[in-house]
Amino acid sequence: MVHPPEPTTPSHHRRKPRLKLIGLGVAAVAAASVAAVVAVPDQAAIKARVAEAVRRSTGRTLVLQGPISIWPGLSLTLAADDVTLSNIQGGSRPEMARVGRLEAKVAWLPLFNREIVVERLTLEHPSILLETTAEAVPNWRFEPPRPTASPAAVPSGSPSRPWRSDVRVLELRDGDVELRDGRVGRAIKATVPRLTLAATSAESPISIDGEIGLGTERTRISGQVGSSSAFESDNPASPWPVQILAENVAARMSVSGGIARPRSARGYDLAFEAGAQDLSALSGMTGLSLPALKDLSLAAHLVDRGETLPEISGISLHAGAADFAMAGYAALHVDHLDLTAPSMDAPTQARLDGTLAGTAVTLQATLGAPATLLRNDARAAFPI
Repeated sequence: MVHPPEPTTPSHHRRKPRLKLIGLGVAAVAAASVAAVVAVPDQAAIKARVAEAVRRSTGRTLVLQGPISIWPGLSLTLAADDVTLSNIQGGSRPEMARVGRLEAKVAWLPLFNREIVVERLTLEHPSILLETTAEAVPNWRFEPPRPTASPAAVPSGSPSRPWRSDVRVLELRDGDVELRDGRVGRAIKATVPRLTLAATSAESPISIDGEIGLGTERTRISGQVGSSSAFESDNPASPWPVQILAENVAARMSVSGGIARPRSARGYDLAFEAGAQDLSALSGMTGLSLPALKDLSLAAHLVDRGETLPEISGISLHAGAADFAMAGYAALHVDHLDLTAPSMDAPTQARLDGTLAGTAVTLQATLGAPATLLRNDARAAFPI
């Protein structure tokens, strides 16, 4: 017997229940997200727990003055407004950092393994101070507070492994950074329209990309440094690598080499190179009235020997065409000028080629050591 075919349901009818379920799921997730954002329970308690966690791991005081928000999703997003982090004792100001808004995206799965992996940490309108005290103590060295009493016994069955944290991407937007050396009392302040530090893991190199502003000029900065884990250890098996390039329309500067103790900024061995097509174009960056020296280049080797100032060697300075005129004197046109010194305490060799009142001239000289000029001793003779 041949049975008639069973009636079939059109495919669009079968899709409707599935679409309804998907729609309900999306709506439920959205509703839960909105509820989580709006109904953050007991903000004061959450702020206190976060501040205590920061104090235990860094020894610093974190203050969350503004409201906080939480968004669940593929990553857990936390945001806070008006945030400050305290400075070290002896610092030039109470806060090391002030942030208008902080936003962190935290991965879910590592939390079950007692790891806080921050996929992206964004700081909007930050004001960050990186300084050393008069005793050369850096404020970027974070030390957990020492226990004042014997630790309480850990209950049986509770996890004993401490929490670990890792920031994969750090982004600064529309802020400023000040570098201050307390040993010599000098400071440099730069605006930071944008700056991104990124690494795939705590053991991976950190890439750098962004813009900084000095005076009226903006400078692109890029490069790569060593890993965050090697930085935190402050005693890596090999020097912490540094490769940084800064350039703008007027000048270019590079620093390359390594640092034996990066966390303390000690034991560095760095090659420095800089160049400018026209030195006067940097007047807006430095705030100084600089001469119109063309094709300027400077190179030196800096090594930390444990003193206040680094050991500087391999010094070379080259300048291209320039004109000098003084009332009552013949005009001097310089084709090129070269200065070299093996070290700051060694004599400087100089050579100048150009024209004086239309006559070709060459000047060769042996000058005093560069360190003599820096000592600012009016009684010291400068040999020529």
